[in-house]
Amino acid sequence: MGKDQPLRRRRKVLLAILLLATGSEFVLRGPVRFFGQAPDWNDFVLLYIPARAWLQGANPYSPQTYARICTETFGEAWSPTALRSHPAYPLSTFVLVSPLAPLPWPAAQKAVAVLAVGLMAAMIVCMIRFAGLDSKPACLFAAATLALAPFHTGLATGNISVAAVALACIAVWALGAERNVMAGILLAVVIGLKPQIGLLFLLYYLFRRKWLSCSLATAGVGLILLIGALRMYALGIGWVADFAHNARIWVGSNPADDFASANLMRLTLIDLQVPFYDLTGTRTMAIVLALAAVAVLALVWLAFFLKTETPDDLLNLSVLAALSLLPVYHRFYDASLLVLPLCWAFRASAPAYSRLRKACWVLFLPFLFPGASILVRAVSEGRVSNRFLHSWWWQHLLVPHEIWALLLLAVVLLAATKVRMRQMPRADAHLY
Repeated sequence: MGKDQPLRRRRKVLLAILLLATGSEFVLRGPVRFFGQAPDWNDFVLLYIPARAWLQGANPYSPQTYARICTETFGEAWSPTALRSHPAYPLSTFVLVSPLAPLPWPAAQKAVAVLAVGLMAAMIVCMIRFAGLDSKPACLFAAATLALAPFHTGLATGNISVAAVALACIAVWALGAERNVMAGILLAVVIGLKPQIGLLFLLYYLFRRKWLSCSLATAGVGLILLIGALRMYALGIGWVADFAHNARIWVGSNPADDFASANLMRLTLIDLQVPFYDLTGTRTMAIVLALAAVAVLALVWLAFFLKTETPDDLLNLSVLAALSLLPVYHRFYDASLLVLPLCWAFRASAPAYSRLRKACWVLFLPFLFPGASILVRAVSEGRVSNRFLHSWWWQHLLVPHEIWALLLLAVVLLAATKVRMRQMPRADAHLY
């Protein structure tokens, strides 16, 4: 017993060093970079300015209004023709952000940074409790979460995805703890902030027949939208046409977000349409192949889910999180959803999952740093020779490596659901 104590102390010291290292990386690559972002690179500005417009009784989707408030806020002339002068977030997002909008920009920037970091801390604690992790795997999970580059990118750019993912994970814990009202309210906020993230969780819990939470979430989103729309209606402001116009501009006139454009930034998307377009050279085929691949995997998951009497929520949400990122437009920060399969990998300690867990660790590696962004920067700075730039392995394997890793991760997680389904009749209680 005495010999074990020094070993335990060393392990605790190593865990502390690991947490300190990943925590320092998290702070430096996330919040610190956020405060150095210019307004035209800060995604929170795209919420803050329209929320101020909504509070002032102006049209939040008007480019002229956006440019005027930006000019007043930052003291520099802002063009109403700029792409970022055409906000396309749903009205619910501006309503939810409006409590921060009265603050001057420096204070609002500090407040949103503190809020995002606080939500992440709460998410880590809630996921540890939900998964029932012991002290050592809990510390390792916390360190791995802090090391995930999508969180760094999301915080550095001020993107609302970080808060949305954190709130969704807290809602998952709340549902596991039978706090259904709390979960419903949280899901309403997530859907209102970032529908493409929140609707994933709503859909899953509809499958799980969590009627109270899903009803509250749906009603809550409706109420948030109603508050936003009624204020506009009471002031006689038409906004629907402007919202639709802005959305068309972001979709049709934004080469950085178009998977088929010549803009190098498209290569930083985590979207199967990017590599499929490069392989086929056809936009339609890229869309069809991406949707078909994800649809097949989703149907396999659904077949497994329907055959399971007691679904594993963490594993199922992990599969859906990976799949949801693949068929349509997503940026690197949306891959913060991988905190769900990361947590599952730490919980799944049964021998039956040994190989699958190891495969997960390998597939998580590309998300410890923004590899695609680094490669794109190297190309733009001329540090990659034409010989490599036009090679097959560079175009189809190396640059889209994060996308392929996501696809393989979804397959591995599906294999884990199959393993669990086979184990269920014999050892449900002892699988983990």
